[in-house]
Amino acid sequence: MGFTTWLLLGAVALALVVMLRGRLSWPRPRRRVVSHRDFSQVVQAIGPRRCQVATTVLADLATTANSETISASWEELEGPLLAALPDCPPEHKPALAEALTECAQACANRHTAQSMMDLRNSLLEQPAPMPPEP
Repeated sequence: MGFTTWLLLGAVALALVVMLRGRLSWPRPRRRVVSHRDFSQVVQAIGPRRCQVATTVLADLATTANSETISASWEELEGPLLAALPDCPPEHKPALAEALTECAQACANRHTAQSMMDLRNSLLEQPAPMPPEP
């Protein structure tokens, strides 16, 4: 076999190695998945503590979960979080708003991200002052 034949066989072998390497890449480290236990902590928390636990869970979701997990998690978290908002301390609202923003940015589901941003915006709105009594 001539030089050209060996060169072509080497190119084919190299192409096969590159294709197989793409399919059989090294396993990636697994991301920590937010467990159902984390959600139950949000539901079981009472009053201002629920906002604090939800902030931690949302921040964890934003950094570790994929979009499908965030969407499914938001379905479980949204109701209890909405119920806890009146008890949420004003000094904790910026942290919760930041966690909601990060989670919405990490989520590709447009409906879920919009729902998170609506809640975030309602947190940051200043309540209107009471009108003076006549």
